[in-house]
Amino acid sequence: MSPKRQRGASIITAIFIMVVLAYLVGVMARLVAASNIGSAQDVMGAQARQAALAGLDVGVFNWINAGTCTSALTVAEYQVSVSCVSGNVTNDASTVRIAKITSIACSPGGACPDVTNPNRFGYVERKVEASAIR
Repeated sequence: MSPKRQRGASIITAIFIMVVLAYLVGVMARLVAASNIGSAQDVMGAQARQAALAGLDVGVFNWINAGTCTSALTVAEYQVSVSCVSGNVTNDASTVRIAKITSIACSPGGACPDVTNPNRFGYVERKVEASAIR
């Protein structure tokens, strides 16, 4: 081939390589963003679990000392709902009151627990339960 016929081949190759590289940069940016969102959700989940455990502690304390455990509190910006279901258990000699205490912690910005829109962006919910005897 003569040099005059090959003059446009390099510009087509350069444009192709630039398009492929731009696509790869876009894919990498999307993967990094998804990874960062996943990491943030993990941290928020751990914080919500700790808030739920704090609410459970409050519920158990209130149950043992006052016989009631229903409360709502805020722990490090997480909304915590504490509730209990109790009943009597009788054996041959005595009767004891037992309660199942439930603590639900939710990320801020909505109802806790959010039953209408649980899939909203940034929503995290953790639930822990325990039993206590009084």
